[in-house]
Amino acid sequence: MNLRGIPSPLIQKDDNIVDVFLGAYHDTIMEGDILIVTSKVISVSEGSVVPCTSRNNFLSIISQEADEVIGRSKKYDMYLTKRKGIVLPNAGIDCSNAEPGTAIVLPRNPESTAREIRKGIQEKTGVKNFGVIICDSCVFPFRRGISSIALAWSGFLGISDERGKRDIYGQELKVSEIAVADNLSSVAQIYFGQADEKVPFVLVQDAPVSFTDEKQDCTYAHISPEEDLFGECLRQDTRGLL
Repeated sequence: MNLRGIPSPLIQKDDNIVDVFLGAYHDTIMEGDILIVTSKVISVSEGSVVPCTSRNNFLSIISQEADEVIGRSKKYDMYLTKRKGIVLPNAGIDCSNAEPGTAIVLPRNPESTAREIRKGIQEKTGVKNFGVIICDSCVFPFRRGISSIALAWSGFLGISDERGKRDIYGQELKVSEIAVADNLSSVAQIYFGQADEKVPFVLVQDAPVSFTDEKQDCTYAHISPEEDLFGECLRQDTRGLL
């Protein structure tokens, strides 16, 4: 598998992401390529940028964007929230790499946008098997550092169901599902960076994925609090468990 970060000019509102990418990528798009795009440039191109001039203003935006506020970190003065099934700091709102006095919120319909980008690439290049991921930065409990999560994907199976297969000792796998889109997003984060890199695209070649033309329901990646290992364990009274 090969990954390549693609720098681009600064993306503005109403820019066509397909045209920007193809203008920045000077090689041939191949069958089986996957384009990973940061959610921030999708938001900017779609106009999901809001005024943010004060702390109270920022808190109001969090309240509007979050489906649920889980808690607050006093150490970092950040809020852990849930938005559209994903746990994110500050509902995914970002003031870094945003024009002063503004904040960038998450794309309104990343699934639709991922499909549109894929269709545009296919029409302009003639490739059939092509995938698109729109991703956003994330963090994991008790792990230092920023990773990335797929908000949406198109053109391939973003989750690989391993249940029913056998391990090396012949034991049946009961719960194993591989987060393909999330894992590719995490690798791409190394290329994106967080500062002034201006790398909004990562092209992945020869990824071991299953391509499909079927519409992807990315909400399948979401699980309920009752299914979630962390959620269930953190709510338990642990006295007497061992």
